[in-house]
Order: sequence, then structure tokens, then C-alpha cells
Amino acid sequence: MVGALFVISLIIFNRIAIRITNHLIDREFPEFIKHKIQEISVLLASKKKIKLTKPIRFNCYNIHNHHTNSLKLLGKFICVNQGELAQFIYIAGEKHKNIKEEYLQVKNNFESGKTHIHTKKLAELCAELKKELYDMIAGRDKIYDKCSNEILNYFGGRSKYGVRICVKAQKDRNGNIFDYYRHGWSYSSEEPIPYSENTGCEEVLKKGRYYICSDIPGEIKNNLRYVNPRIDIIKVREYLKEHGEIKNHRIWSNFWSPLSYGKSEEKTSASPESCYMSTLIIPMTLTHNEGLTDDFKEHFELLKHNDHEMHRTIWALLCFDHVEKNFFVEEIDIIAGYMFADIMALYYINYLMYVNFSKTFKNAEILINNIRGTK
Repeated sequence: MVGALFVISLIIFNRIAIRITNHLIDREFPEFIKHKIQEISVLLASKKKIKLTKPIRFNCYNIHNHHTNSLKLLGKFICVNQGELAQFIYIAGEKHKNIKEEYLQVKNNFESGKTHIHTKKLAELCAELKKELYDMIAGRDKIYDKCSNEILNYFGGRSKYGVRICVKAQKDRNGNIFDYYRHGWSYSSEEPIPYSENTGCEEVLKKGRYYICSDIPGEIKNNLRYVNPRIDIIKVREYLKEHGEIKNHRIWSNFWSPLSYGKSEEKTSASPESCYMSTLIIPMTLTHNEGLTDDFKEHFELLKHNDHEMHRTIWALLCFDHVEKNFFVEEIDIIAGYMFADIMALYYINYLMYVNFSKTFKNAEILINNIRGTK
């Protein structure tokens, strides 16, 4: 099991390295290096100071600033997760081993016909594994918080408002989604909803690729199928029909449903920062990884028999949103978004391996129910 986890981790890290390399090539990075080598050669051959009349720019941004800063931030993101992932796999493996040992002991006692079999310890070990792994991933100041802090640095400097980050997971195999993690947990998570009630999530879960929208008011105006459970779509269309556009966040927040903040169940008006105009959603999945065997895909339910089952192969969604229009730069943020999602998905995948897709864990729960049912 542990060996398989490391192989999967290596596959995904290799995929990330390929993404970075391709990104540099796409941005004419080799030409940039050639130019710099030529420039240095000329300077070394001449005592005169040479001033270039035209700065080197690629695709309307300075290659120095973008590549240097982005690669440093992505490098730090990977470095932070290297130790966290190794520790997570170790702790999960040890706790899973304890469950297996206790399960075999209880199973032997049950099959030998012994009476007064105690299942309390086995039940506690199973509950502890689920709770501790979840807390390690999504708890306050834990793994996903550390990942989010690095992501905030990546998006930093673009706006005085910060980007918001959350991970939505599937509650069941029918496509009901809920907030698995939300950075800061500024407001209480809503009940699970069908993915069809959120256009962005539906697009990703149906098509298996990213979704980006840089102008949600405009999308509501032009796309009659657009839905979001927090937005009063009818009122937005009525306002846009009369005024043409929504010019500030205060007006925009009036169309959003109230929220419960913190632990309070009392709902108040949505804060402007929670009423976004731009969004980017990335799937967290292994579906696009080449080299995975059919047996592996079948065990982890990655095989789809038709396009209507695409949502079954995606375990979670990494979601970004921002209060301003046109915040995300599609050309670069999608590449970075997939890197963030691929690494963050490793923790969720490992959780599923040790809990949802673990034969030992499933058998332990079945045994507990069987023994308790005979009493």
C-alpha cells in the first residue's frame, strides 16, 4: 500500500515538473536565455557600456519578474508539501496498521464462537483514523491552510482584495457536493447540494476540465442556463436590464443570499468579499494520469463507461474566487491552478485509500455491525 502511494506521488510530481518545463518552453524561455548569453558575450568583448534600446518582453509581461517569482513560489509550495505528505502517509499507515491488527483479533474471536466480544477499541480506532486524517488536512493551521497561504502569495500584489480558496468534495456518488475545506472558514458551510445547482461545479464535473469565469454578472446576463445557489439570478437580470452593468461591490452583494458566519446559526447579509465576480475551478482527480492500470482505476472507481459518469472520477474541486472582474489570467493561472490541485489532491487521495477504498477499513466496519447485531 505504502509503495503504491509513493509511486502515485512520483507520477504526479513528475507531471508537475513536465508542466513547468512546457510552460517555460511555451513562453520562449530558450530564446530568452540565448539573448542573455549573447548580451553577456558582447559586454565581455567590449569595454563600453551597452544599453539595450528595447526591453525583452514576452506575451505582454516581463519574463524576469513572472518566471522568477512564479517558480520561486511554486518551488516553495512543493517544498512545504514534500515533508507534510511524507508525514501524512506515515501517520495514516501506522494508524491503519493498528486497525488491521485489532480487526484480525476481533475477527478470530468472532469466528471461534467466543462470547462477550468487545468491539469498542476497533470502533474507536476506525473513528480516530477518519477524524485525525481529516483534521490534519482541513483543520485550522494544518496542511490545506499552509497550502492556501502559499497560494495567496502566488496571487499577491494583483489587488488590494485577497483571493478566496476552498475545496468542494462529493458527499456521495450521486454528485452532491459540500465544502470539505474553506480557507479561514469565514462562514458556516451550507448543506450538500446537487452539483447541477452550481454552473461552475457542473461544468468541471461533467467535462473533467477547469472552469473559469471572469465576469459573473455578464455571464448571468448572457447565459440563461447559469445558476449559483447563493445568487438571486432573476433580480440580477432585472437590474442589468435596467442599468446595464453592476458598478460596485455593495450593489452586487445585495443579490447574494445571507450567510451564517463562524459558529452562529443566525444568518446575516453576505460580506462583499464573499460575493465574487471572478472564479476559477480545477478538478482534483487522477483521471488524466497516464500509466495507471485498469485494475487500479477500477479499484479506485476511476473508470467511466460514458460521459455522464465523468463526475464519478473526480473526487474534489479546488475553487478560487475574487470580488473583482477579470482577476484571473487564464494563460498562467490555469497551469498554476493544476499544480496546486495535483499536490493538494494527494492528501485527499491518501485519505480515500486508507478509509473509503480500504478493504481492511470496510471489513472492520462490517464486522462491528455484525457483532453488534447479534447482541
